[in-house]
Amino acid sequence: MDAQAISDITGHIFQCRGQRTDLAAAVADALRQQIVSGALARGERLSNEIDLAQALAISRATLREATRMLIQNGLLVSRRGVGTFVAKRVPRLVHGQLDMGMSMTELIRRMGGEPGSKHCAVTKVKASGEVAEALDIAEGSPVALIERVRLIDRQPLAWANEYVTIAGEAEFESIHRFDGGSLFRFVTQTLRRQIACNKLVLTAVSASTKIANNLHLKRDHPLLLIRETHYDRDGLPVLYLLNYYNTELVDFAVMRPGPKS
Repeated sequence: MDAQAISDITGHIFQCRGQRTDLAAAVADALRQQIVSGALARGERLSNEIDLAQALAISRATLREATRMLIQNGLLVSRRGVGTFVAKRVPRLVHGQLDMGMSMTELIRRMGGEPGSKHCAVTKVKASGEVAEALDIAEGSPVALIERVRLIDRQPLAWANEYVTIAGEAEFESIHRFDGGSLFRFVTQTLRRQIACNKLVLTAVSASTKIANNLHLKRDHPLLLIRETHYDRDGLPVLYLLNYYNTELVDFAVMRPGPKS
């Protein structure tokens, strides 16, 4: 492992030390970024545990827990008596602490992919019962609906239905000009709304004809539906997202620390 990789990893760990982040998870995330970006090559051997822990200024126990997490995710391979290596075939994983509200655009970039979107359409619709409940508004109230195909490296990743609350016609016209990119950034910078927290529900579903066509899949193909409600600093719902992900292209993993002894 070269000096630049060590510097990048220690920088990431330093940033995480001021947050409520488990140190082993932070180390695992830093190593993961090096792997998916290609900074750590496929098949490359990591420095031995003693030297690497010392270089990163962490304990051997913390490093051991971090590598265990990545071995479980298929990013590292341990060979008894030989060492720990980057897997030769690294699975395409989007990782992130979803409770931190990181946008999908940011997550794709973190894993070394190029985010994008196509077939983006913005319309004003009446909130269905589900949307109204999520956004805490009356059923039938007007909301902006953004429909689009989310891309990773120009490949269809997800079919997105993104509902945005609107305060009036002028605000809808602003949303109508949205043509892709990070919706979080658009809401923050253009609509001047700060997103403070979110709630997620994950469900396994089958692709409808419309979704299958948009994602270039067969009807009834298994998908992961993530329902997300995003709230501002006052606890008011701002966004309700229904994203249908092609799990053949990307896997989602949530990293959790083990139980405290």
